[in-house]
Amino acid sequence: MSGQDPPRLQVHQAEQRHGGMLVSLTGELDVQTSLAIREAIIRIALPRTTRYLLLDLSGLTYCATGGLYSLLGMTDALEVVGVSVQIVRISTAVQAVVRTSEQLTRLPLTAAATGPDTGASWPHH
Repeated sequence: MSGQDPPRLQVHQAEQRHGGMLVSLTGELDVQTSLAIREAIIRIALPRTTRYLLLDLSGLTYCATGGLYSLLGMTDALEVVGVSVQIVRISTAVQAVVRTSEQLTRLPLTAAATGPDTGASWPHH
């Protein structure tokens, strides 16, 4: 028996370009695990050099409605402080939850996020 179970959600900060950051989430997203996202996003966005975040949710194996609502609240708050957020990829677990709630259509999904898996990419400026 191990001393500690692995985290249910992991946040991976991939790379930074042109004032933006690519962040990938893997594991399970619900209200409890959304706290890990909030803490990571605060560390990434607070330096004020980050102008936009690209979120890759394709690694989520489980997604609860409450977790996506928490994510929606975070994206709205980031927009207020000048950080644009785009969700560039989603998993089938996320897609299933988005389809069940009209409010979740407000998530900043790119066309690539809901289309065929083309991979996360940087927006063209």
